[in-house]
Amino acid sequence: MSVGLSYNVNDKTTRTGGQLGSTLPNPVNMRTAIADMMFKYQGWGILGEYFNRNVDGYTLNGTNNTAMLRIPQGQGFNIHVSKMLSRRSEMVVRFAGTEPKKGFEEHIYQYRTKALGYTYYLNKHRVKFQGYFGLDSRYHPQKQSLLYPYKNRVNAMVQVELGI
Repeated sequence: MSVGLSYNVNDKTTRTGGQLGSTLPNPVNMRTAIADMMFKYQGWGILGEYFNRNVDGYTLNGTNNTAMLRIPQGQGFNIHVSKMLSRRSEMVVRFAGTEPKKGFEEHIYQYRTKALGYTYYLNKHRVKFQGYFGLDSRYHPQKQSLLYPYKNRVNAMVQVELGI
């Protein structure tokens, strides 16, 4: 079992992600807390993650409203359950999502992702083939003019990972 905690502060950042991301018209103060836990036992793996981001230190002046109100902030989570089927095969189920900070529901979408995945290990954990099939949902019930082009989207991913 492993547990991790982190807290990150970016004062007067001009990027939507703190140090990375789109440029903001005004500096902001960004605080991000992350907690995660991983537990493995007899071929089963459970991963849980929680994220919380708060942004402050800015004022709205009419020309920056759209950019400033859409800075990602609120809570996020990820729950991941996996089972080793053999020494080389693993199945995984994942559920993840975000919730906008209270008062920002009108400007930030609520996301949900559900996925079923498979991993085949070619050379231990150094070389692996992965794929998943998922359903992404975006909700924005507050404001019709900001509705995203889709509410539900099916997606698939295939990748080969080469490690050291």
